[in-house]
Amino acid sequence: MAFKDHGYNTAFMGKWHMGPLHLGGPEDHGFDTTAAIIEANKCAMFFPFRGVPYFSDAKEGDYFTDKLTDTAIDYLNKQKDAERPFFMYLAHFAMHAPIEAKQELYDKYEKKRAQLPLIEDLKAPYSHKLLKARQDDPHYAGELENLDENIGRVIDALKKNGQYENTIIVFTGDNGGRVSIWTNQAHPTSNQPLRAGKTFVFEGGIKVPLIIHWPGVTQPGMTSDTPVNSADFYPTFLEMTGISERKQKNMDGISLAPLLKGKSLDRDEMYWHFPHYQGEGAYPSSAIRQGSYKLIHNYHYEDDLLFNLEIDPYEEHNLFDQKPDLAAAMKFRLTESLHSVSAKMPIKNPSKDLTEEIGHKNGINVKRP
Repeated sequence: MAFKDHGYNTAFMGKWHMGPLHLGGPEDHGFDTTAAIIEANKCAMFFPFRGVPYFSDAKEGDYFTDKLTDTAIDYLNKQKDAERPFFMYLAHFAMHAPIEAKQELYDKYEKKRAQLPLIEDLKAPYSHKLLKARQDDPHYAGELENLDENIGRVIDALKKNGQYENTIIVFTGDNGGRVSIWTNQAHPTSNQPLRAGKTFVFEGGIKVPLIIHWPGVTQPGMTSDTPVNSADFYPTFLEMTGISERKQKNMDGISLAPLLKGKSLDRDEMYWHFPHYQGEGAYPSSAIRQGSYKLIHNYHYEDDLLFNLEIDPYEEHNLFDQKPDLAAAMKFRLTESLHSVSAKMPIKNPSKDLTEEIGHKNGINVKRP
């Protein structure tokens, strides 16, 4: 809404998934143009896209990522000579289930997968599902290659239109890959060596790609290991574009502009709260990060984990007993923060304790190709 209020032409395309549209869709949040709005997960990669007419000209054989990119490029072309600046939010359905690659890309990666040795799925502590141990799904690899190609098409369109050097570009994901084994079927991905995946507050669930192109500010090859989160995007975009009057209104994040200019961020701690038993295997948990230390509280087992991510990025060594004072202080701050925002708390569900089935700390692995 801030961009619309300041004269921007705004567009949203793709996966909305923030509640039923009749309760408020993209138009209610300041988007002038919308296209192919996926209300929840009712979509598929190939036409007819589960029967929803996302594209008026779609036909047999069409692939959703290609069509959505075509729509985005059409929008960019219309903005080429426009007097108003634009803000486009392109939310690709890839890489969300169902994962479906084009046949030629599937065949390409299936040949590679067939050459791999057998591997054991992971019995993982703090998961009530077996977790996939290797990234070896040909559908996932093929769909990802296609997504990469289509992101390249958007970049090429910006360059062709002379818009590239005057356009801020942000590429990111919303969660780690889905890694659990459901109903004896391998899930599409693995985040190894990061621990666990989607719905977990381990790094495999919350560490995602983030690439930012800010013409005249960011430089090729710049990297940063400073932790940030998606709540930071809003204040960052306002500072990038000079929209200042909203800066003090309900800000959950902080501007990343200093970081993108090569400076440091002034932030003491970050929080995550996922109070759910989830089919992906996660138990309800919360986490706090202070500097390189991260504490996780698991509500089901009522225990705590403490990691130093600087020397243990894969969360293999629990320091809770070694650093009781630090753990206690971080646990207090986590509890205090959750209370300050009236966070919903989980109720323990004994039926979700599947230690007898696959093992909480022990178990039997399952071999698969």
